Amino acid sequence: MTLKPAYIVFPALVITMAIAGAWATGIGLDSGWYESLNKPVLVPLNYVFGPVWTFIYILLSVALISTWSKRGDLRWPKLVAVIFIYNAVVNVLWSWAFFGWGALGLALWLATEIWASVLVLIILLWQTNRRAAYCLWPYLLWVTLAVYLNYAIWLLN
Repeated sequence: MTLKPAYIVFPALVITMAIAGAWATGIGLDSGWYESLNKPVLVPLNYVFGPVWTFIYILLSVALISTWSKRGDLRWPKLVAVIFIYNAVVNVLWSWAFFGWGALGLALWLATEIWASVLVLIILLWQTNRRAAYCLWPYLLWVTLAVYLNYAIWLLN
């Protein structure tokens, strides 16, 4: 069995995305800024975020590898690739906007962009690669919660 480059490249890209986002999150948490915010009742405990994001990033890696391996079956392979890249960039920017810069309004807009990009990916992948589409559902659900939390925190502060 040969190791395909996608099995290394895509997880490495997802890990890079996670590290960049975690760096910004650490800034906001270490400064005490996040703890000082008024938050809605449905905010998960801080220790929940790490395992959930780890699970989502693993599924995102699986979706990327699966999509890459079936790219010939896709109706719009370049569009799917662009949306995956856009999602990664916006995901990292959200962490910086929310935690790094405290720009709650900008973060809310970015969170809706993440949500929309995940939904579009699920729709585009559904007909040809349901495995990848299913892998993105937990991401969509978590980002739905994130949009609500971002909106509520923006209103409360």
